[in-house]
Amino acid sequence: PRMTEAALRLGECHERAGDVEAALALYHAERLRRVGTMWYGRFKAQEERIAANHPAARSFYTTARVLKAAETLINSGRAGDALPLLDLLQSRALAPALRFQADMKRAAALYALRDNARAKASYARLLRDNPTSKSAPDILERLARLHLRDGDMAGFEPVYARLLTDFPVSPSAASVAYLKGKELEFQGQFQAALKEFDAFLAAHSKNALRSEVLWHVGW
Repeated sequence: PRMTEAALRLGECHERAGDVEAALALYHAERLRRVGTMWYGRFKAQEERIAANHPAARSFYTTARVLKAAETLINSGRAGDALPLLDLLQSRALAPALRFQADMKRAAALYALRDNARAKASYARLLRDNPTSKSAPDILERLARLHLRDGDMAGFEPVYARLLTDFPVSPSAASVAYLKGKELEFQGQFQAALKEFDAFLAAHSKNALRSEVLWHVGW
């Protein structure tokens, strides 16, 4: 608590000295450093207050800084707080690789928030615009998971088929095969589930999910 209060006081000193960008930088860094603590909200509020009251200070939010912060927030269970930061990049003329990163993080945030419709639309656009990206298997996996979340097997099947066709031995194909087997098992389609699990074992014998699949086959 003493270090926290000291950081807050230092930020206030920067503000009184008129160095609002230094204060913004401090609050931003402390907010991310304390993302899993009770102090996160205080630094977040201070950061957002300065950003709202001093538009010129928003130059602090470089593209690299926004992308790094968004990743930290998404991975720390605060995906909702990543979206306003990512919004800062919407109107920027970014290089294609950076635009792709920003859009992937936005889709990941929506996925984490279980905003299935918007996440699905985001990932579908990413796949349409970047069909040969190294991230294509990951995007297809997310789309498959989103269809399963919605109980939409009709939407799931073409995504899974594309994974098997384009990336048959990828970790994403393995994960989705496992998920399909579990879904079929849940639906009481035990023979179809067993067939899916057997196909998994044949194609992904060294995958980390192998022990889980063997448990389902044994059951």
